[in-house]
Amino acid sequence: MPFGILVFLVLTLSFMHLLADSLYLERYFGLISVLVYSLFLLGFSEDHAPQDLENNLLSAIAFAGLCMGAVAFLLFTSQELSLARTSEMSFAVGDTQSSPRLLTTVLGSVLTLTMLSLIIEKNGILSKVLYLASSLCVLLAMVYAGSRMPLIATVVSITIGLFIYLVRNFSKLPARFVVWVSVLVLAFSSLIFYFSMFGVAGLPFVPDSVESLRVLKAVNIGNNSRLSMWSSYLDGMDVLDMLFGIGLGTFGNPHSFWIGGFIAFGVIGIFPIILFLMVKIFQSFCIGAIYPLATLIYILLSASTSSDIDRMQPWIILSLACLLYVTTLNGWKEDGKTE
Repeated sequence: MPFGILVFLVLTLSFMHLLADSLYLERYFGLISVLVYSLFLLGFSEDHAPQDLENNLLSAIAFAGLCMGAVAFLLFTSQELSLARTSEMSFAVGDTQSSPRLLTTVLGSVLTLTMLSLIIEKNGILSKVLYLASSLCVLLAMVYAGSRMPLIATVVSITIGLFIYLVRNFSKLPARFVVWVSVLVLAFSSLIFYFSMFGVAGLPFVPDSVESLRVLKAVNIGNNSRLSMWSSYLDGMDVLDMLFGIGLGTFGNPHSFWIGGFIAFGVIGIFPIILFLMVKIFQSFCIGAIYPLATLIYILLSASTSSDIDRMQPWIILSLACLLYVTTLNGWKEDGKTE
C-alpha cells in the first residue's frame, strides 16, 4: 500500500506536468489509464476474491475510457482542429499534431474490454450503463482519431473473444448474450445508415472542409508507405544486425512495435517477446480467460503498424493483459482468494 500510494503520487505529478507543458494526447491517455487503474486497485488486498478484483478492474477500464473521451472532446472545444490529411477526418490537435495512431491504440484496448464486458458480464444495470457509455464514447473518439489498424484489431479481438466465449458456453448460453449482441448489431447498423444519410457533416466539431473519414479509407497495399519504410530498414541490416539488432535510438520511427523491436534487438531480442505472447494466448484459451485472450490478440495486431518499441502504450496494454490473466488464473484456487 505505501509503495502504491508513492507510485500514484509520482504519476499524478507527471500528469500535472503534462497539463502545463504539453498536448501530446497519447501520453495523456497512457497516464490516465495508469492513474485510474492504480486508484481502483490500491484498495484491494488478499482478502478479496478474484472476481471482485476483475470486476473492479473492468470498471476502472471503462471509467478510464470515459475520461479519455472527455479529454478528447474538451480539447476539440478549446483547440484549433487541424487535419492530418487534406479533406479527411483525422485527429491532430494543436501545435504538437498529436499522433492519432498512438492515441487510438490506447482507446482500442479500452473498447475491446468494455464491449466484451457489456456482453459477457452478469453485473447490474449501473455497470452495464458504464460499459455502454464508455464503449460509445471511445468508439466515437476512435472514429475521430482516424487510425485504421487499431480499429481493425479491436473488431477482430472482440469477435474472437465472443467466439471463444460462445464455444465454451454454448450449452448454457445466457439470454443476455444474444440480447446484447443483437443490440450492438442494431447500433452499428444504425450508425452506418446515419453516415450514409448525413455523411461526416453529421458529426460534431467537424469543419466544412472535411469530406470523408480516414478510418473508412481503403488500404493501398501496392503503394504502402509503411511497407516501403520497412523494406528500406531491413535492406540496410546485415546478418549480425538481424541476430542482435542495432540498439534503440540508432534508427528512426518504423511505425511498428514488431519491426522496431526486430531492428533494435534482433531475432534474439524480439523472439522472447513474441513467444511470451503466444504462450499466454494459448494458456488464456485453455482456461477460458476471455479478457486477457482478447487483449493479447489486440496488442499483437494493433502494434504491427504502430506504437513503436520505445513507446509506453504497448507495454501498458501488455501489462494489463497479464494482470487480467493472473486474476482469472487465481480464480481457480480452491479458497477463491488472490495471492
